[in-house]
Amino acid sequence: MNIILPMSIKEIFKQEDILFSDQDFIVVNKKSFQPVVPDKTGDPSLLEDLIKSGLIEKSAAPVHRLDRPVRGVVLFARTARGLTEANRMLKGRFIKKTYLAVLENRPAEKSGTLKNHLLKSRSGNKSKILPEQGPDTREAILDYVIIGNTERYTMVRINLITGRHHQIRAQFSHIGCPIKGDIKYGSKRTNREGGIMLFAGSLSFTHPFNGSNLLIKAPLPEGALWGCFPDNVL
Repeated sequence: MNIILPMSIKEIFKQEDILFSDQDFIVVNKKSFQPVVPDKTGDPSLLEDLIKSGLIEKSAAPVHRLDRPVRGVVLFARTARGLTEANRMLKGRFIKKTYLAVLENRPAEKSGTLKNHLLKSRSGNKSKILPEQGPDTREAILDYVIIGNTERYTMVRINLITGRHHQIRAQFSHIGCPIKGDIKYGSKRTNREGGIMLFAGSLSFTHPFNGSNLLIKAPLPEGALWGCFPDNVL
C-alpha cells in the first residue's frame, strides 16, 4: 500500500515506517529501544510520536506491544470499533504474528513447539519458566522452524501462539538458545549496534470490516546476519 506522508510527518516517520493504514487501523515499523507506550524512563514512545505526527487521535491504542529492544510491526486501532474487534481477534488467536530471531545456539530439533509455564517477576522486568503451573503463571506457546545457520548462529522463524511478557526471549533461553545480544536472558554479549536480534517481521489477519485478508510485513533490518535470511522468509 502506497501511503503518502505530509512533509511535517516525515520529520518523525519515514515513508517505509508506515506499513498499513486505513480508517480503523495503522501498522507501524517500530525501531529498537523505543517503547510502544509511555513508561517510567520518559523516552518518547511510539504512541506519542504517532499522536504528535497527526497519524492517530489521542483515543487510539496499541493492540499489542513489543519489548523495547525489539523492532518490527505494531498494530494500532484508530477507532473504538477497531480496538474492540482487534482485541476479539487477538483473544481468539485470529491475528498471526511471525518473528525472526538469531540464536546463539542451535535447538535440538529442526522445528518444534515450545510450551511452558511463564511467570512474570514482580520485582524486575523479566519473566522466567517454571516446571509446573502455578497461581500466577501463564501458558506460553510458540512454534519455530530453523531456516538457516552460520558457524556461530542459528536463524529461526517463530509463529507466536500466545503473547506473554518476554515470552520468546525466556523460552529460547530456557532451552539454552538465547537470542543474540539479549544479555538479560543469557546472551554472552551485547550487539555492537544495540538491541537484540529478535524482529517482529509480519502479522496477518482478516479485516473485520471489509473481509480482506491482510499480510503486513516489515522490511528486514540492515546487518550482515539479517542478510542470511531468505528473501521469502515471511
